[in-house]
Amino acid sequence: MTASASIWKSLSREKIWIAVNIVGIVLYLYFASRIWAPPGESGLEGGPGDPFIWVISAFPFLAVCFIVNIIWLALMLFKLRKSSAWIGLLLWIFLMAAWLGANRYDVYRQYTGSPVQNDTKP
Repeated sequence: MTASASIWKSLSREKIWIAVNIVGIVLYLYFASRIWAPPGESGLEGGPGDPFIWVISAFPFLAVCFIVNIIWLALMLFKLRKSSAWIGLLLWIFLMAAWLGANRYDVYRQYTGSPVQNDTKP
């Protein structure tokens, strides 16, 4: 196999890996959005079933992509020992930043406040 064929094969694997992560982020945010607070209600507590809905619907995408990314990181670090393939590591860091941003946005949009207080005085 020539060097150029090896580079194209590596680039196609990275494109597939990037596409899997983009699809995973989109699906994660789509399913996580089912329990997001409506605008103006972000400071209120959610219902008791919200964590279960999140674990059943959004968490699987987060978990599968986490496992894929850890395996990909191990393979890249192994390859990095043999050659100086820093571009893969930079892509990995960029995608982890995208996942972190998606997770932080999900947390921001969820019900995460205190219970509603009554306006009446005792």
